[in-house]
Amino acid sequence: RRKRKAVIVEGNFDMISLVQHGCSHVAAPLGTALTSSQIRLLAKYCDEAILLFDGDEAGVKAAMRAAPLFLAEQMIARVALLPQGEDPDTYVRRNGVGKLNELLDSSAELAEFVLEQLVQTYGLTLEGKSRIAEEVRPLVAAAASPLQRSVIAAHFAEKLGIGTDQLEASVDRKNNQGGFPETVGLRKKQKKQKAQPLSSAQRRLVEFMVLYIQFFEELEAKNIRNVLEGGIGEIVYLQIKKMLADATETQPEEVLQALPDGPERKLVADILINASQANTSGVKEELQEILSWLDLQNLRQRSHDLSIEIEKAQQGDDFTALGQLLQEKQKIEVEMRRFR
Repeated sequence: RRKRKAVIVEGNFDMISLVQHGCSHVAAPLGTALTSSQIRLLAKYCDEAILLFDGDEAGVKAAMRAAPLFLAEQMIARVALLPQGEDPDTYVRRNGVGKLNELLDSSAELAEFVLEQLVQTYGLTLEGKSRIAEEVRPLVAAAASPLQRSVIAAHFAEKLGIGTDQLEASVDRKNNQGGFPETVGLRKKQKKQKAQPLSSAQRRLVEFMVLYIQFFEELEAKNIRNVLEGGIGEIVYLQIKKMLADATETQPEEVLQALPDGPERKLVADILINASQANTSGVKEELQEILSWLDLQNLRQRSHDLSIEIEKAQQGDDFTALGQLLQEKQKIEVEMRRFR
């Protein structure tokens, strides 16, 4: 409150170490990715935030993910990346608070930092500019007012050497797609007909899917949607699928922020609240157990479908098809015995 400024670090011990060494205007998200609600809370106490993140790939990505959130909350944000191999704790111990303050004073404006990183990644070739324009869409779209959006679009367009109208039009086309139509349709359907409550197995699947999004593709490949079909778990699945289609990675807290008020958002909120006490060891083992269980569900579904096809073949006196279907069903039954 006195400085009207906050230094944001990622780790709890980093925060404590900075305070001990004389940098008292520091805060941390306590083990989660930075969220809009946290920035909104921070804005009550200060006007500007400086992200003091590690200089590795994870730190850069964390800073870039935070950019649209700060724009949406109309809060000034800057980025100060630490040297490779350093974290805030080791840096302040080795160099003292004076050097730390110099690093903070030289911090880059967040939107400029994002653009610089994108230029380094894609270059300023024709294709590179096109990729950068795609990546800055969320920044332009996150602007809290039409004026702010126009200013940001004009600035980025000038840097990239493209027309401002062209950049804004591409954002409009993206926004006018109306989100994820499949998700919207499911919500309307569930309003008309009450969604079935999650079973304990479905709840476990959704918890794992939300907390360990890095394994989403593996779950999707095993047809997890079929197991969640018709309930709020399917909506959470579709939301994560959409977010991963728009970005290479996402965080559980971002899924919560993206969901509208309703039972699916409450479900994800409950999962995140309880996750603070969760044991994170044995994740790979749990993944294999879940994938194996999904394999069994797929076999059961195929067995059920074969039973229907067999009945139709019997009614139509199609003995050739009947023989093939019976052989396939026998193979399925043998495979299912492996799980008993």
